[in-house]
Amino acid sequence: MIQTLAPIPNSWNVTDGEVYYQITDRDTALSLMQSFVTWCHVKPAWPEIYEPGNSSNSIGIENVIQYYRASSYALAFQGYNNSFARNSTASYDESDPLPSLVEYSSFRQCLDHVVANAIPIVDGPPPAVNYVGLIVGLVVSIFWIPIVMGLWFLLVALFDLIRRCLCC
Repeated sequence: MIQTLAPIPNSWNVTDGEVYYQITDRDTALSLMQSFVTWCHVKPAWPEIYEPGNSSNSIGIENVIQYYRASSYALAFQGYNNSFARNSTASYDESDPLPSLVEYSSFRQCLDHVVANAIPIVDGPPPAVNYVGLIVGLVVSIFWIPIVMGLWFLLVALFDLIRRCLCC
């Protein structure tokens, strides 16, 4: 999913072109949008489907300014073009420098802080429940107390019988 991160007018001292984009899964996009609106005064926006290989996209991997959470989340800026992004042999040091508009932007810094502090860690599906073990545990726990008490009363009765026989 891709989602526009544009500031609410007059909330930041930014130019009209300073608009960022988050590229991530739907749940993360919706979760972070709440924090962006609250802390960075971002205009609320719905995420849209993002197809990385589609040439009609206005945002590509060369526009990404920062990756987070093992590269499952990206913050992008259309005015940044990292010419090394599509080169598989390029190292991190070979990336094009960020434009000063992005590097020193207090709005971008707010977005960065929100992502760093509020991005949810999404786990995989929960482990399957072992129903056999659950049922056996319930049966044993339900019947264990009556069985132990029954054996206790049987032993008490047996000892009482032996005591009576020996006393007579």
